[in-house]
Amino acid sequence: MNEAQTRAELIDPAFKASGWGVFPDSRIRREVITPGQLLTGN
Repeated sequence: MNEAQTRAELIDPAFKASGWGVFPDSRIRREVITPGQLLTGN
């Protein structure tokens, strides 16, 4: 598991479960850096 996966699968859900940082209609975007390009996922 890399740093981005750890955050997405463990840290962010813990924040959300505790009610921290939850705003109506908000989204979390993940960015993955690969050789030569930047890919964004919704």
